[in-house]
Amino acid sequence: MKNSVKLNLPAWVIVAAVILAALIGWSLMSTSSMSYGSKGQMAPRTKAQMQAMNTTLDKALGQMDVALQHAGLAGKAKDLAGLQTHVHQALNVMEGQGGPDYDASAGKPGDGHGVQVYLQDMMKACTRMGSGPMAMGMMAGPMTKMRAQMVQTLQSTQQAGQKAVKYLNEALKAKMLAAAQGSLKEAMKELQVMKGMPGSMSPKTGGLTLARMMMTRMMKMISPAKK
Repeated sequence: MKNSVKLNLPAWVIVAAVILAALIGWSLMSTSSMSYGSKGQMAPRTKAQMQAMNTTLDKALGQMDVALQHAGLAGKAKDLAGLQTHVHQALNVMEGQGGPDYDASAGKPGDGHGVQVYLQDMMKACTRMGSGPMAMGMMAGPMTKMRAQMVQTLQSTQQAGQKAVKYLNEALKAKMLAAAQGSLKEAMKELQVMKGMPGSMSPKTGGLTLARMMMTRMMKMISPAKK
Protein backbone atom coordinates (compact mmCIF):
# COMPACT_ATOMS: atom_id res chain seq x y z
CA MET A 1 0.00 0.00 0.00
CA LYS A 2 1.15 3.49 -0.76
CA ASN A 3 1.78 5.78 2.12
CA SER A 4 -0.65 8.70 2.27
CA VAL A 5 0.81 12.16 2.30
CA LYS A 6 -0.51 14.62 4.81
CA LEU A 7 -0.20 18.32 4.18
CA ASN A 8 0.08 20.34 7.31
CA LEU A 9 -0.85 23.78 6.00
CA PRO A 10 -1.18 26.82 8.19
CA ALA A 11 -4.75 27.92 8.87
CA TRP A 12 -4.24 31.23 7.08
CA VAL A 13 -3.33 29.40 3.86
CA ILE A 14 -6.56 27.39 3.95
CA VAL A 15 -8.63 30.52 4.58
CA ALA A 16 -6.90 32.32 1.73
CA ALA A 17 -7.61 29.41 -0.63
CA VAL A 18 -11.32 29.45 0.28
CA ILE A 19 -11.53 33.21 -0.30
CA LEU A 20 -9.74 32.87 -3.64
CA ALA A 21 -12.16 30.15 -4.79
CA ALA A 22 -15.12 32.34 -3.81
CA LEU A 23 -13.71 35.29 -5.75
CA ILE A 24 -13.20 33.15 -8.85
CA GLY A 25 -16.80 31.91 -8.63
CA TRP A 26 -18.12 35.45 -8.24
CA SER A 27 -16.07 36.58 -11.22
CA LEU A 28 -17.52 33.84 -13.42
CA MET A 29 -21.06 34.74 -12.37
CA SER A 30 -20.42 38.41 -13.10
CA THR A 31 -19.10 37.58 -16.55
CA SER A 32 -22.21 35.51 -17.27
CA SER A 33 -24.42 38.36 -16.08
CA MET A 34 -22.60 40.81 -18.33
CA SER A 35 -22.99 38.47 -21.30
CA TYR A 36 -26.69 37.68 -20.88
CA GLY A 37 -28.00 40.49 -18.69
CA SER A 38 -29.78 40.04 -15.39
CA LYS A 39 -32.86 38.74 -17.20
CA GLY A 40 -31.14 37.09 -20.14
CA GLN A 41 -31.16 38.10 -23.78
CA MET A 42 -33.45 37.57 -26.73
CA ALA A 43 -31.94 35.99 -29.82
CA PRO A 44 -31.82 38.82 -32.46
CA ARG A 45 -33.54 36.65 -35.07
CA THR A 46 -36.40 35.87 -32.69
CA LYS A 47 -36.84 39.52 -31.77
CA ALA A 48 -37.29 40.51 -35.42
CA GLN A 49 -39.74 37.65 -36.00
CA MET A 50 -41.78 38.64 -32.96
CA GLN A 51 -41.99 42.26 -34.07
CA ALA A 52 -43.27 41.15 -37.48
CA MET A 53 -45.73 38.74 -35.87
CA ASN A 54 -46.99 41.50 -33.59
CA THR A 55 -47.87 43.61 -36.64
CA THR A 56 -49.59 40.64 -38.30
CA LEU A 57 -51.65 40.01 -35.17
CA ASP A 58 -52.88 43.60 -35.15
CA LYS A 59 -54.00 43.24 -38.77
CA ALA A 60 -55.74 39.94 -38.04
CA LEU A 61 -57.67 41.48 -35.15
CA GLY A 62 -58.75 44.39 -37.33
CA GLN A 63 -60.00 42.07 -40.07
CA MET A 64 -61.71 39.87 -37.49
CA ASP A 65 -63.80 42.86 -36.42
CA VAL A 66 -64.77 43.49 -40.06
CA ALA A 67 -65.85 39.86 -40.51
CA LEU A 68 -67.94 39.99 -37.33
CA GLN A 69 -69.49 43.27 -38.43
CA HIS A 70 -70.72 41.85 -41.73
CA ALA A 71 -71.87 38.61 -40.14
CA GLY A 72 -73.87 40.75 -37.73
CA LEU A 73 -75.38 42.73 -40.61
CA ALA A 74 -76.33 39.44 -42.25
CA GLY A 75 -78.16 38.46 -39.10
CA LYS A 76 -80.25 41.63 -39.30
CA ALA A 77 -81.24 41.09 -42.95
CA LYS A 78 -84.95 40.65 -43.61
CA ASP A 79 -84.60 38.54 -46.74
CA LEU A 80 -82.37 35.80 -48.10
CA ALA A 81 -80.66 37.99 -50.69
CA GLY A 82 -79.66 40.61 -48.12
CA LEU A 83 -78.40 37.96 -45.71
CA GLN A 84 -76.31 36.23 -48.35
CA THR A 85 -74.79 39.49 -49.56
CA HIS A 86 -73.33 40.21 -46.12
CA VAL A 87 -72.44 36.55 -45.60
CA HIS A 88 -70.35 36.60 -48.77
CA GLN A 89 -68.67 39.80 -47.64
CA ALA A 90 -67.79 38.17 -44.32
CA LEU A 91 -66.51 35.15 -46.25
CA ASN A 92 -64.34 37.41 -48.42
CA VAL A 93 -62.79 38.91 -45.29
CA MET A 94 -62.14 35.47 -43.82
CA GLU A 95 -60.54 33.88 -46.88
CA GLY A 96 -58.89 36.80 -48.65
CA GLN A 97 -58.38 37.23 -52.38
CA GLY A 98 -56.73 33.83 -52.75
CA GLY A 99 -59.62 31.97 -51.12
CA PRO A 100 -61.74 29.48 -53.09
CA ASP A 101 -64.96 31.33 -52.25
CA TYR A 102 -63.70 34.88 -52.73
CA ASP A 103 -65.91 36.97 -55.00
CA ALA A 104 -65.03 40.63 -55.43
CA SER A 105 -68.44 41.33 -56.96
CA ALA A 106 -70.02 40.58 -53.57
CA GLY A 107 -68.04 43.41 -51.98
CA LYS A 108 -64.53 43.89 -50.64
CA PRO A 109 -64.86 45.25 -47.10
CA GLY A 110 -61.57 43.71 -45.96
CA ASP A 111 -57.94 44.30 -46.92
CA GLY A 112 -57.93 41.29 -49.24
CA HIS A 113 -55.38 39.28 -47.26
CA GLY A 114 -57.81 37.17 -45.25
CA VAL A 115 -58.08 36.42 -41.53
CA GLN A 116 -57.25 32.77 -42.17
CA VAL A 117 -54.14 33.74 -44.11
CA TYR A 118 -53.01 36.03 -41.30
CA LEU A 119 -53.37 33.08 -38.93
CA GLN A 120 -51.27 30.93 -41.25
CA ASP A 121 -48.63 33.66 -41.34
CA MET A 122 -48.50 33.75 -37.54
CA MET A 123 -48.25 29.98 -37.28
CA LYS A 124 -45.31 30.01 -39.70
CA ALA A 125 -43.66 32.73 -37.62
CA CYS A 126 -44.09 30.64 -34.46
CA THR A 127 -42.58 27.64 -36.23
CA ARG A 128 -39.57 29.67 -37.32
CA MET A 129 -39.12 30.99 -33.79
CA GLY A 130 -39.03 27.42 -32.51
CA SER A 131 -36.41 26.29 -35.04
CA GLY A 132 -33.56 27.65 -32.92
CA PRO A 133 -32.84 29.08 -29.47
CA MET A 134 -35.36 31.83 -28.78
CA ALA A 135 -33.53 33.40 -25.88
CA MET A 136 -30.58 32.99 -23.56
CA GLY A 137 -30.20 33.06 -19.83
CA MET A 138 -33.20 33.46 -17.54
CA MET A 139 -35.44 34.55 -20.44
CA ALA A 140 -35.20 31.22 -22.29
CA GLY A 141 -37.70 29.24 -20.19
CA PRO A 142 -40.54 31.79 -20.06
CA MET A 143 -40.23 32.61 -23.77
CA THR A 144 -40.36 28.96 -24.80
CA LYS A 145 -43.42 28.38 -22.62
CA MET A 146 -45.27 31.40 -24.00
CA ARG A 147 -44.45 30.38 -27.55
CA ALA A 148 -46.01 26.95 -26.91
CA GLN A 149 -49.15 28.61 -25.50
CA MET A 150 -49.30 30.91 -28.51
CA VAL A 151 -49.13 27.94 -30.89
CA GLN A 152 -52.00 26.22 -29.05
CA THR A 153 -54.10 29.38 -29.19
CA LEU A 154 -53.48 29.96 -32.89
CA GLN A 155 -54.23 26.33 -33.73
CA SER A 156 -57.58 26.51 -31.93
CA THR A 157 -58.36 29.82 -33.61
CA GLN A 158 -57.59 28.33 -37.02
CA GLN A 159 -59.91 25.40 -36.32
CA ALA A 160 -62.70 27.78 -35.32
CA GLY A 161 -62.05 29.72 -38.52
CA GLN A 162 -62.40 26.61 -40.64
CA LYS A 163 -65.74 25.87 -39.01
CA ALA A 164 -66.87 29.47 -39.48
CA VAL A 165 -66.05 29.35 -43.20
CA LYS A 166 -67.95 26.06 -43.50
CA TYR A 167 -71.09 27.52 -41.90
CA LEU A 168 -70.83 30.74 -43.91
CA ASN A 169 -70.72 28.66 -47.08
CA GLU A 170 -73.79 26.75 -45.95
CA ALA A 171 -75.63 30.02 -45.36
CA LEU A 172 -74.52 31.26 -48.76
CA LYS A 173 -75.88 28.17 -50.51
CA ALA A 174 -79.12 27.92 -48.53
CA LYS A 175 -82.37 28.15 -50.47
CA MET A 176 -84.53 29.21 -47.56
CA LEU A 177 -84.07 32.16 -45.18
CA ALA A 178 -84.57 30.02 -42.07
CA ALA A 179 -81.86 27.57 -43.15
CA ALA A 180 -79.46 30.40 -43.93
CA GLN A 181 -80.14 31.99 -40.55
CA GLY A 182 -79.44 28.69 -38.80
CA SER A 183 -76.08 28.29 -40.52
CA LEU A 184 -75.23 31.93 -39.88
CA LYS A 185 -75.93 31.47 -36.18
CA GLU A 186 -73.38 28.64 -36.02
CA ALA A 187 -70.88 30.71 -37.99
CA MET A 188 -71.27 33.58 -35.53
CA LYS A 189 -70.40 31.27 -32.64
CA GLU A 190 -67.16 30.24 -34.31
CA LEU A 191 -66.31 33.80 -35.31
CA GLN A 192 -66.70 34.86 -31.69
CA VAL A 193 -64.38 32.06 -30.59
CA MET A 194 -61.88 33.34 -33.12
CA LYS A 195 -62.08 36.84 -31.69
CA GLY A 196 -62.03 35.42 -28.16
CA MET A 197 -64.78 34.66 -25.68
CA PRO A 198 -65.05 37.44 -23.07
CA GLY A 199 -62.67 36.82 -20.19
CA SER A 200 -61.39 33.52 -21.57
CA MET A 201 -57.79 32.58 -20.79
CA SER A 202 -58.09 29.18 -22.48
CA PRO A 203 -56.20 28.53 -25.74
CA LYS A 204 -59.36 26.82 -27.01
CA THR A 205 -61.65 29.83 -26.64
CA GLY A 206 -59.35 32.80 -26.01
CA GLY A 207 -58.83 33.42 -29.71
CA LEU A 208 -57.00 36.43 -31.07
CA THR A 209 -57.75 38.45 -27.93
CA LEU A 210 -55.77 35.99 -25.82
CA ALA A 211 -53.05 35.90 -28.46
CA ARG A 212 -52.83 39.69 -28.22
CA MET A 213 -52.43 39.49 -24.43
CA MET A 214 -49.63 36.93 -24.74
CA MET A 215 -47.91 38.87 -27.50
CA THR A 216 -48.03 42.05 -25.40
CA ARG A 217 -46.28 40.21 -22.57
CA MET A 218 -43.66 38.83 -24.94
CA MET A 219 -43.03 42.23 -26.50
CA LYS A 220 -42.51 43.74 -23.04
CA MET A 221 -39.88 41.10 -22.36
CA ILE A 222 -37.88 42.05 -25.44
CA SER A 223 -38.45 45.79 -24.98
CA PRO A 224 -38.22 46.47 -21.23
CA ALA A 225 -39.38 49.84 -19.99
CA LYS A 226 -36.64 52.44 -19.69
CA LYS A 227 -35.80 53.55 -16.18
